[in-house]
Amino acid sequence: MPTAPVSSILLSTRLNRPPRASGCWIAFAALVALFAASAAYWMDLGRAQDLWPATREAIVDRGEWSRAFLSALAHADGHHLLSNSVLFFIFAVMLAGYFGPLAFPVVPCALAPLISTLTVYGYSPETRLIGASGVVNAMVGEWLVLYWLTARNVRGRMKVLRILGFAAMTLLPETVSPERSDLAHAIGFAFGVAA
Repeated sequence: MPTAPVSSILLSTRLNRPPRASGCWIAFAALVALFAASAAYWMDLGRAQDLWPATREAIVDRGEWSRAFLSALAHADGHHLLSNSVLFFIFAVMLAGYFGPLAFPVVPCALAPLISTLTVYGYSPETRLIGASGVVNAMVGEWLVLYWLTARNVRGRMKVLRILGFAAMTLLPETVSPERSDLAHAIGFAFGVAA
């Protein structure tokens, strides 16, 4: 009995199902860790406000490489933390829930120090970089590439329009602010796409 080629029968992709529950738990645990780390930074536990921010001077000149990771855990205030937390949680659930722990938390945690280190090169040696927004943008980039590769039930232009629209809604800033590092956002997104 003749059968149709496998490529012409697409019943479901991994995106047609809800994300695995483990993704929600992984995302929740990571969000709790992010809040706890920010609280430690605000309380200046272990001189966190002196030792966590990434600066070109500290990382490159003095070799304090731990700052490249720790800076992503620190946030200036509750508003800064909450503005990163929403997309952080959503993309953590989607990455871990659909693609497993390699997609989140492994890849974003591995990218965090790279994003911070490259970003500080774009600023004066003493400029302090804190926050997870570069990592969040890496997660968005990672998700968009994985969506492109796995959403086989959406074709051609429609897939491109969805990706462009989604990227515009999540990545374009609502306002211009000197406190926000658009460079970290761009570097993070680029690393996420490349990952």
